[in-house]
Amino acid sequence: MATSIHRDSRNGVDAFCSGWLLIAPPQPGGMGKRDEHRGQKDVLELRLQPVRLTPEEQQALAETPNGAIRFVRDVYVPSTGDQSLRFKAGNNPGQSWNLAVDVNGQQIHSTVVSDETAPSGWTSIQSILQRWAGTSVRVVITCSLADDAKQASVFLSEMNSSTLARQDTKD
Repeated sequence: MATSIHRDSRNGVDAFCSGWLLIAPPQPGGMGKRDEHRGQKDVLELRLQPVRLTPEEQQALAETPNGAIRFVRDVYVPSTGDQSLRFKAGNNPGQSWNLAVDVNGQQIHSTVVSDETAPSGWTSIQSILQRWAGTSVRVVITCSLADDAKQASVFLSEMNSSTLARQDTKD
């Protein structure tokens, strides 16, 4: 499956998710940086939609949701102080999508971003990483279509708000 990122999307990732690796299906033009969405400033918008896969690609991506968007980052969790990952996730009215946070392959947070869970259009995500204090970990944020959705826009903000985003991986 080819991964291509339109310049606007790449600029949005660089501006709002600095240090995160984006793994996503091709994004349509017009996705990327937004000055504002539903009251939140400095926003990244990406599109979730099913992708046509060959049988070989389906087998290789067996447990990956079709059309998923992933953000990957290796971080060092400090031994003391704030040991959490924080950011905001938003949706368009009437749309919903799934969000999961994994650390070293273990899911530690999962939610549906929808009008019900984010009535103002935004929900705050906080994942505590205390059990990994003093170690380097791989954090993966996965955004995928809700079961009944044909497509959805993913909105993320404040991806650099946690102390983890400012830590370098220590090896």
